[in-house]
Amino acid sequence: MRLSFLSNYAPSTVWALFILLLALPFGYELGLLYACRTQLSGLYMLENFSLEVVLCVFALGTLPGLFFGGWVSYGIGRKSSVLLGFALGAVACACAITAPSFSIELLSQFAAGLSCGIYLLSAILLNLELAEPRMRGTNGCSCAMGVLSGALLGLSAGDLMPYGALSGLIVLLCYSTLLFLLCLYKLPESPRWLALRGFSDAALAELLALRSRIGAGEAARELAGINERCRSGPRGVELFLQNVSFRRLIWFELALSVLMQGSGFIVLPYLSTELFSGELETGGIYTLSSFSSEQGLLKSCLMVQFFGALTAALLQLRWGSNRVLRGSAAFALIAFAMLMLGLFVSTLQGTNLLLIPGFLLLNYCAAIFICLFWFSVMAERMPLLGRELGLVTLLFFNFAAALCSFSYAPALVERLSLRVTLLVCLLLCVALCLLLLFYWKPQSSALSLEALEEGQV
Repeated sequence: MRLSFLSNYAPSTVWALFILLLALPFGYELGLLYACRTQLSGLYMLENFSLEVVLCVFALGTLPGLFFGGWVSYGIGRKSSVLLGFALGAVACACAITAPSFSIELLSQFAAGLSCGIYLLSAILLNLELAEPRMRGTNGCSCAMGVLSGALLGLSAGDLMPYGALSGLIVLLCYSTLLFLLCLYKLPESPRWLALRGFSDAALAELLALRSRIGAGEAARELAGINERCRSGPRGVELFLQNVSFRRLIWFELALSVLMQGSGFIVLPYLSTELFSGELETGGIYTLSSFSSEQGLLKSCLMVQFFGALTAALLQLRWGSNRVLRGSAAFALIAFAMLMLGLFVSTLQGTNLLLIPGFLLLNYCAAIFICLFWFSVMAERMPLLGRELGLVTLLFFNFAAALCSFSYAPALVERLSLRVTLLVCLLLCVALCLLLLFYWKPQSSALSLEALEEGQV
């Protein structure tokens, strides 16, 4: 069976679309959870349903999921671990939809987070290792677009749950089963993992299918480069301890991650609804009448983030990942300036004209930066023999930092005031821009993964 209606697109882009579809259930579960928080409070007979607790349980599950994902993606392959994470996630989401008690709901959310960690790490590796050089960033954004699309779908379907849980469960299971079987039959394995495990003939067959537009000779040369990197010595922790360039790359990307987290690219969009609904004492920010509800504001933020991911995918083709990263960080400075100006003149009429666009622009820029950094740039310069270790380390740090931010940021904002918090975020964003401007290496979208790895040595 051939997917003839997709024959006009590069093969790796077609498979990135399937990886996007595999990400939908994870976002759908999170969006549905937010939309149904009132109904869930009544269903579980809770006086105050704590959405933050459930979200933190989901995020907590991703941490061991990342470690397990790194192990299984090395042991059984990128494709198998992607499908494993998807299958476990679909089952966990189905259990969460029909959970009879709050404790089962929490266990289901932890399992969903665990499977999401497996899926995300494996999908990043698979997208990265299937794509042509110029398509790496574009294909990598498919994971983020899938999660955001699912979250928007879950928010929109919230009125049907949990009282229409049976119909939602049937749709979820049918969708997951059909997609799983299709991907099991058609989705290719990473040729780099195949070569690393000694299956050179299978790796060449996959490369010939993936690079059908550039010819067999180019595919054979790419396989020769892959085989050369597979014989380059130690792997994993041993490679990290012996290879100075690998250690320097990890420390540099950790520094970028610290500055990105400190700039509020994750936690400020997360706090948007609380800031604008009056749940936090922010010292000068008022409830916005432009949105009929918190859910309306959240939908607006998610829509902006989805278009940010789409923008990142499209601009990367034209300008390359590095320029887009620098541009998104620079525009984030403009967003912070709008927010600061809006807060300092908060006693004047019309402040909302600065605050609303400022927060939406920050969401937009943060989505562009995170999509390219997490799903493409973070892993593309890592050596093949240490790629799982490096990606697990960086993603684990980012998810752990985000989890801590979700827990402690509201208290910090109330203690310092929103003005001081935004000022700190602005200064850290300036540091992020300077680091990208002066220490980031030249464009990488024209080079293969093996050429980038050789440049690190």
